[in-house]
Amino acid sequence: MVSFTTPDRRRFMALAASTGLTSLLAPRLVQAQVPPVTPPLPPLAEASRQAWIFTVPLAENALARARILKDNPANTLIHKRTLSDWQDRFITTPNNDTLYSVAWLDLSAGPVKLHVPPTGDRYISAALIDMYTNNFAILGTRTTGNDGGSFTIIGPEQSTHSLTDIRSPTRWVCLLIRTLVNGTQDLPAAHDIQDRIILQAPTVAKPPVFSTSRNASWQDYFAAAQDLLNETPAFATDEAVVKKIAPLGSRPIVDSIPAVFPPHRLLKSTWVWIGQNLNWPTVARLVLHITDGSGQNLIWAILGRITFIARRSP
Repeated sequence: MVSFTTPDRRRFMALAASTGLTSLLAPRLVQAQVPPVTPPLPPLAEASRQAWIFTVPLAENALARARILKDNPANTLIHKRTLSDWQDRFITTPNNDTLYSVAWLDLSAGPVKLHVPPTGDRYISAALIDMYTNNFAILGTRTTGNDGGSFTIIGPEQSTHSLTDIRSPTRWVCLLIRTLVNGTQDLPAAHDIQDRIILQAPTVAKPPVFSTSRNASWQDYFAAAQDLLNETPAFATDEAVVKKIAPLGSRPIVDSIPAVFPPHRLLKSTWVWIGQNLNWPTVARLVLHITDGSGQNLIWAILGRITFIARRSP
């Protein structure tokens, strides 16, 4: 006798076969296991997609940096003194049992020193996040303990003779500190911990204002992404992604599409494509696909053909 107390797919299928159920189950199982086939994008469209995915963390972090530095200098710790609720967007998804402290560190002018006080039984964590949103170090209860300590954070190109210095892979770092709070009555004690966190850092200028969102036009987005990549180059471990992006341009990471295809070349190539392809069946097919919501691949194919012509034209 087969028991179903513990899921067992092989035994279940054996039982189904013995009772003649497999003919009913098989089509649904096969359908669930085989993903739909998605046609590949044209090369430039795929390279653009990869470039957008790769640079979105930079753009999101640059926007977060701009929000904090709008009213505060870099290399300065800012403490949130109240507990968060569901409406709070101090960070993306805040906890409601921790106080947050945040600073945007610019390591271009030299090391930054962080002193964390002893916290007893209280949980505390200080996350160091690079511009690609990687947590490259976390200090506090679960790593360095609750006895506190002093930590030196250095930039990617700074030399050091200390084995305990923490090297950031990017010039800009988000320092995000969480201090546990056991209800509103515990806030004064948590505030005391925050007040004893010390950040020693050189004075630096604010970065250029960044306001380009992930939903900006491709011209604005890729131009801004190129600036961010110039500020924060990709890592050696990103070589595979860099190769996928390479069709967009000749510069090491990604070239904004307007730089690869100047407007006069795109305009000329568009007229060439229209001269070669504009006829009523093509127009009708394009309108049909746009109206039924399935025109994305067709449009990308047309843009891919236009850019192909642009590459070959003087």
